Amino acid sequence: MTPTPASITTLCPPHVTDLDVRGPLDLAAVPACVREFIPTSRPEARAARAILPMAFTVEGEWQTAGVLVRPVAKRTIRIETEAPPTVVAAATAQARRILSLDTDARGFAAIGRRDPVVGQLQSWFRGVRPVLFHSPYEAACWAIIGNRIGSRQATSIMRHIAGEHGRRVVVGDTVLSSFPAPAELHALSGSLRLPERKVSRLRAVAEIAHDGELTASMLLAMEAEDALRSLRRLPGIGPFSAELILTRGAGHPDVFPRGEHGVLEEMALAYGADPDDVSSLERIAESWQPFRSWAALLFRLSREQRAPGERAGPRPVKAVDRGSRGPQEALW
Repeated sequence: MTPTPASITTLCPPHVTDLDVRGPLDLAAVPACVREFIPTSRPEARAARAILPMAFTVEGEWQTAGVLVRPVAKRTIRIETEAPPTVVAAATAQARRILSLDTDARGFAAIGRRDPVVGQLQSWFRGVRPVLFHSPYEAACWAIIGNRIGSRQATSIMRHIAGEHGRRVVVGDTVLSSFPAPAELHALSGSLRLPERKVSRLRAVAEIAHDGELTASMLLAMEAEDALRSLRRLPGIGPFSAELILTRGAGHPDVFPRGEHGVLEEMALAYGADPDDVSSLERIAESWQPFRSWAALLFRLSREQRAPGERAGPRPVKAVDRGSRGPQEALW
C-alpha cells in the first residue's frame, strides 16, 4: 500500500539576504554543482538552472526550513529563507555552508599559481566550490545507508525516507521533503526497510545528533585530526566516511583525503608519484593549505571526467554548458 504523503507545512514569509561572495565563483555553475553532487541531485534541482530550492532541518533546533538561492548580480547571491523566526539566521547560515559560500576563497587561486597542476584544474573547473550535505547528521546517515551499496542507491533510499517521513514544504513553486530530524528518524527507524545493523547505527547517530554532538560548528571548532577521530567512533563510520562527514557534511576546507583511493590515484598519475605512498602524496598537498579539501575536489572531478586511456591531470580549457552533464558530473 502506498503511504499517504505528509501534509504540506506552511512556513513564514521569506527573509532575504544578499551575500557578496568572496573569492572565485561561477554563479552559473552553482545550480549544476547542486544537480550533479549525487546526494543532492533531486529532480527539482535538475529542473532548476538559475534558482536552487532546498528544504532541510536546521541544526540544533531541528525545525524545517525552505530556502531559495539565486544569483542577482555579479558575485552576489540572494538567499530567501522561509523558517520560524527563531531559526531564520541559523537556516540562512546553513544554506551558505551547504554551497560553500561561507568560505573566503580569495586565497584559493594562489594555490594554483604555486602548483601548475592545480592551476590548470582550476581553469578547467572554473569557479566550482564544494557542495555539501545539508548537515553532518545527514552525511553520516548517507554513509551508513551507503555501506556496501552504490552511492546512487543510498541517495535513492535517503530520498525515499524523506518523501515518506520528512516534512513537505513549498519552496518557490516546488514542493520539497526534508530529511527527518534526528528524533523523528529515531522514532520510525523500525520501519525503514533496512538491515537491522544499519537501523541500529542510524538510531545511534540520530541520538548523538539530537544531543548536539554532531553539528558542523562543533566539528569545525576542533582540529581536523581530532574531528576525524571523533567521527570514527560513530558506529559504522570508517576513515573514508569520517572524511566525507567532515568535508562534505561540515564543510571543512582543509582535509587531505587519505581514505579516498580514487583521488590518490589521480594525484599520483598527475604528479608521477606512487599511489600507495600516501605520505609522499600528502607532502605534495601541503602546498594546497588551507584548501586541501577544495583541491582534492578538482582531482575527484578530473578522475570522473577522464575517458578510459586518457592521460591523467589537467585538460585544455573549453566552454562548458552548465546545464549539461559537463565537468560537474559527480562531485563526490
